[in-house]
Amino acid sequence: DAEVQNGGHMQYFENRGTKLLPETLDALLILGAVRQHHILELASQQFLSRECPPIRTIKEYVSIALQGEFDTFDSDYFSCEPTIQKLLEDYLYRNREYFVEVVE
Repeated sequence: DAEVQNGGHMQYFENRGTKLLPETLDALLILGAVRQHHILELASQQFLSRECPPIRTIKEYVSIALQGEFDTFDSDYFSCEPTIQKLLEDYLYRNREYFVEVVE
């Protein structure tokens, strides 16, 4: 979520790659982030459908980003409600016994 919020799906794929994509998609469903899951699934299909050499400079990154290949996915993601942060908070609340130990 932080990568997409900061620089969109292009930044997510450039920084994170696709190695953990299956786990990420599963985690989104566990959180109840059905729309975010669908958007990431579509964006990853587009990313994986083409040959993309590694981006080596900031200038190259900006040039490619300005082409807007992932803009629609980014806009859709930014409009998702509830947000990932809200879903994470809800998940923590429902499962706090696994995350928080109260010591008296």
